[in-house]
Amino acid sequence: MDKAKDAVTGNRETIEQKAGEAIDSKLDGDKAGKAKDALKTGLDKLSGQGSDDAANDEN
Repeated sequence: MDKAKDAVTGNRETIEQKAGEAIDSKLDGDKAGKAKDALKTGLDKLSGQGSDDAANDEN
């Protein structure tokens, strides 16, 4: 898990940009937005930035 955390921490901008481009090319509208939200949530969890409590508060 440390390798994944290090990779996300050091390359998050690039990961979000490239994954966002791929999502946009395959999905439209609300589905693309949901996929990007899931991507950001996953990256937050890998990098240790998000907490389950904070995610639940948004809903």
